[in-house]
Amino acid sequence: MIICNGPASNASLEKDLYRRSLISGQSARLLCCYAYCSSGQGDSTGDVTVGGQEIIAENGSILAQSEPFGDGFAVADVDVESLWGARRGMSSFHVEPTPQYADYHETMFDMTIPDHPLMRPVSKQPFIPADEKMRADCCSLAVTMQAHGLAARVGAQNADHLVIDTTNSSVTNTALAVLAVARFYDLERPAVPDMYVAISQDAQNGQSANVKLIEQLADALGLPLATLASARAEQQNAAQSSPEHPVLDIQELIGDTSWLIVNPSDMTQLALGLTQFPFDLGRQYGINSQIAHTFVPVIPRQYAQECADGNLQTLLGAICDPDNELHIPEHDTVSMSESAELGPAVVEDFYLDGFLRAQYRPAKTFALARQAFAGEYGEHELPGWMKAFYERFFGSQFLRHSLPDGPRIGSAGLDLRDGFMMPTYAQSTLWMNEVDALLNAATK
Repeated sequence: MIICNGPASNASLEKDLYRRSLISGQSARLLCCYAYCSSGQGDSTGDVTVGGQEIIAENGSILAQSEPFGDGFAVADVDVESLWGARRGMSSFHVEPTPQYADYHETMFDMTIPDHPLMRPVSKQPFIPADEKMRADCCSLAVTMQAHGLAARVGAQNADHLVIDTTNSSVTNTALAVLAVARFYDLERPAVPDMYVAISQDAQNGQSANVKLIEQLADALGLPLATLASARAEQQNAAQSSPEHPVLDIQELIGDTSWLIVNPSDMTQLALGLTQFPFDLGRQYGINSQIAHTFVPVIPRQYAQECADGNLQTLLGAICDPDNELHIPEHDTVSMSESAELGPAVVEDFYLDGFLRAQYRPAKTFALARQAFAGEYGEHELPGWMKAFYERFFGSQFLRHSLPDGPRIGSAGLDLRDGFMMPTYAQSTLWMNEVDALLNAATK
């Protein structure tokens, strides 16, 4: 798990850069921490010099390093628990049952480790790259991956018609789905299906500001609008109120296999049971289903910065401004205790990252959350929001039997295709007991 290497390696031009890439790659390949320290300056001779370079890498990332011939030391916190989780989730990673099977020589020793503040930074938004250039590249790549995934699904289903269902979706989720579908239509394809951005009759009657923004965005991207209606009276009202938009019969969409319905729900909403599926799941495509809720508005915002169309920039800026918090649906099917309350999206995504990617216990996730949100949220609030997270996550696990198909975007997901191997009917007792202990400690 932690490899320590102290070689008598000499110094040379550009060798320190080579060492960094070599050690970083080795730590990623072995899913381990690699601590490297070459011979110190006192071992130099008249014809060979050594610089005492120190590097600590963890699963491909350089945590700390000291420059050759410098006076500093490389000191870092190593997240052993996340390395264990990464190894468990890697089906191709083979671990021998005992050190003896692996021909290791085992030496036992005692060591006192004093408590100290956490040295490594903890990001409040782990799903969003901190580096500006990397964030821009990830945003562009995410939309491209969505478009190509949709193209593959359209070809496999041989769909003749494509519709984005905006009925139960937030404005930012819908905007991202519209951008991805517009990118799909830019791909060179022999046959392109008919496409509509469908807005329900109730939403059109309400004439909310968000509906207007989506209509304007679709128009700016050259995507036609349609009205979703069910009963005959609704269809007649829709035809009269918006004669320029075709009226799509919901029952016809359900029964006609030539239609593919794009569902804009994101990964966080799916994980916590905050979305509804009004149509046949086999005919839906969850285009945002592998993107965390906090990352969704970042992509349209980045798209706006790189877009040359001033009108489109203004529209996307207005779309990304509204409240993007998580909301419990009106007809909720997930039971929650009366004391549990859904927290801000940034906190719930922080918990989701710790659970899906790092596979932390609640106590460790809480300790990291205290550091990440220090001064922003109180220690009595974080455990309550964590309780709501685990209750909703485990309470909606049966939905993972019927998740819509969608493109894998990041390193975290909710089904076996993404390496998430938890059974859909897992018992939450161990997690909830630890969360309750955190709540009791916070209220004392």
